[in-house]
This record gives sequence, structure tokens and C-alpha cells, in this order.
Amino acid sequence: MPRLILPALLLFIGCDTDVGITNLPDVQAEAPVAVLSVTPTSLHFDSPQIGSSQDVVVANIGGDDLLIENIEVFLAEDRFIVSDAPLRVVEPGQSTTITVSWVGTDSADASGLIVVHTDAPEAGSIEVSVTVAAPDVVGCDPLGTPFGGGDGTSAEPWRLCSVDQFDAIRTAPEAAFRLYSDIDLSAASLAPIPVFSGVLDGANYTLSDWSHTDPAGQLALIRRLEGGHVHDLNILRPVLNAGQGEAVLALAVIDGAVVERIRVTDASVTGTDGFISGVVGTVGAGATLSDVVFDGNIVSHGEIGFVAGVVNTCRGLCEKLVSFGDIDAGVSWKVGGIAQHVSGGRLSGCASHMNITAGSRLGGVASIQSGGIIEDCYSDGVLTGVHWVGGIVGETYGGSGPIVRRSFSASPMTASTTHSGIGTSGVVSWDPEPVTVVDSFWDTDVTGTLHSAGGTRMTTSELQDPSNPAFIAWTGPWVLVDGQYPSLAFE
Repeated sequence: MPRLILPALLLFIGCDTDVGITNLPDVQAEAPVAVLSVTPTSLHFDSPQIGSSQDVVVANIGGDDLLIENIEVFLAEDRFIVSDAPLRVVEPGQSTTITVSWVGTDSADASGLIVVHTDAPEAGSIEVSVTVAAPDVVGCDPLGTPFGGGDGTSAEPWRLCSVDQFDAIRTAPEAAFRLYSDIDLSAASLAPIPVFSGVLDGANYTLSDWSHTDPAGQLALIRRLEGGHVHDLNILRPVLNAGQGEAVLALAVIDGAVVERIRVTDASVTGTDGFISGVVGTVGAGATLSDVVFDGNIVSHGEIGFVAGVVNTCRGLCEKLVSFGDIDAGVSWKVGGIAQHVSGGRLSGCASHMNITAGSRLGGVASIQSGGIIEDCYSDGVLTGVHWVGGIVGETYGGSGPIVRRSFSASPMTASTTHSGIGTSGVVSWDPEPVTVVDSFWDTDVTGTLHSAGGTRMTTSELQDPSNPAFIAWTGPWVLVDGQYPSLAFE
């Protein structure tokens, strides 16, 4: 809808009084008088929602009582209102607050005035100007079929505000979509969308309480994201129970697809045959996973592991990833707090706060690294395994020249046994493929280990000292504060 600009109303409001100022006796003219002060004298609402409000403070900075007689609003079609304003006496040095609320529901910009009238001729009437850059209010019809509006283009995405409309994404997998409200999936029998190559803009709304069980199958909201874009989406309290292959959002992000700004919270993910991850399965070469948080519990039954907090296999760009919660993989192997496998990709900027129980090849950040780069990452969750337990990486093999740089571990670690003499390790546990570890450390006081295939030992005090010369290369996302472990600015 085109915006309509309403000109400001130019008003002059006189003072209601039966006595002219020039007729006041000299003694009254010289007496302390009420003085009205209004703060602020102008208000601006920038794309407000209905009910958005701001306050105006009316104060008496004079020496006599001040009576507020009336408050008037001058704005076409009454797009804002003021709080109930009965007669108010404001004593010297005191103030009262008037709340101004936006009630407009259309897309027109607006301007106007609030006029505060008093009984004191000397104080007069004071005007407060109001300007509004009103929101573009585009409706979504929850009863619309198959969608609540739009035409599926990037300019006018299909509008989603009901379960049936979200489920209908599968009927137009190459189109553009946008959520217009939170959607409760608790009563829905929502099956995975097989393939999606369009755009899904979550607009920071939330899909809540999706629950699905398929003991013999694979589970995710979208099985394959092929060249599409999913962004700004919250997923609350998902409960998944599957066989082999499971992730909350997508099993495969490939063909240049982008997933960014996703929050999965209070999740429960359970699998029987491995290849389980909190948010995404595989990020293919050329694809991107960025700014993603997982918070929940992951349980892997059976002997097959391959479990990760956020992404199972990273072959593309995986950045700004954070995980919270617990992983219980029993004694199964290959389990990582952020990724299960970094395979030639770049894992850049990540923090694992997950407590992990697993078997062999357990990594606080990644279980396996075959080539590729892990940088600006750390772990501080409790790691409990059988052997080859690494603060950052469990094992390196295959690929070519894996690199770990500007990373650290402060994870308490235990191993029930050793293999090839290795139980727990500070940065990288076992390295059949030689790994280059640069500017990376582990806290020997907390981890309880002196072994690592690369990296530098530090005490807690050394790792929490930002003046330590070892941190000279730690710029970019790192925040260094005295007496605290390094943290990442995007957390």
C-alpha cells in the first residue's frame, strides 16, 4: 500500500482564563507563579506496533500549584491516544506522566499535536509534536488456502500463519515464503518436507512443539535444502525420534544453499542408528551455515554414533555456531559438541557448552577432522569418554593438512581406558593425519591432561590473562577480559 503523508496540523491554542495578564494586581504579578515544563516536546514513533507507547513528563518548575485542565489530541483519524488525564494538580517541584499510545492500524505516516492546557496564565498551554512512521501492515489470512496471501515471489512471498499453510510449502518448493506469526505445531501430524529450493523467511517468528516419530526413517523439517535459503527462524521444543539420519531443521544443505540465524531451543532429539545432529546434517561444499544456536538434549541408542550438537558434517562454510545441553551417546563413537566431521570445510567461530558422554573419538568441538580448518572455537562442557577424547578434536585422518588455530579447551575430561596410550588430550587427541595447531591452548588445571597432538599447555590464570603474549593473534571475534576465559563477541 502506498504511504500517505499527512501534513502536521498547525494550531495555535489560546489560554482559557477570565483574567488578562495585564490586569493582574502588582502583588499577584510579583508572587511566585506556576511554570510548566514538558519533556520531551516532540515524540517520534518509528514503525510502531499497535499499543506502542511513549511517555511525556509534565513538571511544575515554578513556585505555585499548577492545574492541568485539559489535554487535547489533534491527529487525523485518531491514530494515537493519550492516557486518561483527569484534572491534576502538580505542586512546585513535582511532575506527572502522560502516556501516548499508537493505535493506528494502517500504513500511513502521520503527524500531529498534543496540547496541554493549564489554569495558570503564566504557564499557558504547551504543544508536543508527534510524528509517526507507521508500519506496513500486511495481513495474513489464517484461513487462506493454500497460503495466507502473497504470490510466492521474492517481492511478495507466500504468507504463512497456520499449520496447514506451513505444511503446504511442499506443494511449491521453489517459491518464497515468509512467516507472519508464531505457529503451534503441537496438534499437527507434520511430515518432513522432502526437498526445498526456495526461500523461507522466518521473520524471527517461532515454530513450536513439533513432534514426530519414525523409528525406521530419517527426520528433519526439510530433508534436502537444495540451493535454497532459510533464515531468521526459531524452533521451540521440537521432539524427534528416528532411525538413522536426524536433524531438527535439515538433513542436507547443498548446492550453494544458505541457512542463517536459526535458534533451536529446548529440543529433544533421539535416534537409534546414528548420524544425529541438533540442527543440520550435511553442509555441502559451497553451502553456508551461519549464526546458529542449539540448546537441548541429544540421545543416541545403539552402537552407531556419528553425533553432533549442531552440524553432522561440514564440507562448506560453518560459522558462528553455539551449542548448549547434553549429548548421551553411550559408548558409541565419533561424537562432537559442534560437528561430528569437518571434511575439507571451514568451521569458523564456535562455542560448545555441551556435556558429552560417548565412546571413542570424542571431540569438544569436532569428533573427526579430515582436512579443512577449525578456527576461533572453544569448548567448556564436561567430556566423558572411553579413549581418544580431545578438547577440540577427537581424531584427524584422511583429507590433507588439517589446521586448528586460535582455539582453546577448558573442558573437564575423563577417559575410562586408553588406546595407543591415549585417553584424554587438550586440543587434538589422535592424529594419524598430521595436524597443524597454531595459537591454540588448553587449561591443564581444568582438563586434567598433559597430552595433546599440538597446542600449548596453560594454567587457568594464564588462559584468563588477556595480557598474555600468547593471545597476540587473537583478534576478530574474541573478547578477552581479565579473570575470565576468552569468549566470542557473537555469543
